[in-house]
Amino acid sequence: INQGGFLASLTLVVAIGFVLDWRTPGGGSAYPASAFRWAMSVQYVLWALGAVQIWRYRRRARALALREQAGIAERDELGTEDLGTEDLGTDELGTDGGATAHQRGLSPTSGRGPSWRRGGR
Repeated sequence: INQGGFLASLTLVVAIGFVLDWRTPGGGSAYPASAFRWAMSVQYVLWALGAVQIWRYRRRARALALREQAGIAERDELGTEDLGTEDLGTDELGTDGGATAHQRGLSPTSGRGPSWRRGGR
């Protein structure tokens, strides 16, 4: 869902209406061409804001990707692997330590999962 685009569109429609009313002499409904030029130029403000945000987030994403790439290269040089969850057994409290059913080897057809997966018996 593109909520930012929707909100920007609604904001732009309202802003265009305000500028049309502001630039129309006498408050009538016969809008002159100059009022439309002013009103339609309001969208450039939102375009500029969008372009700045794209540039900012692109820089952040590239920096994050470079950091992750450097971390992967460093792990490769050291010969270590990041396997995610270290211990898939139980911890001192007897819980599974946050391992998922897939990591523990459980599947809907293994017979060890919840009964609703086997037809509710």
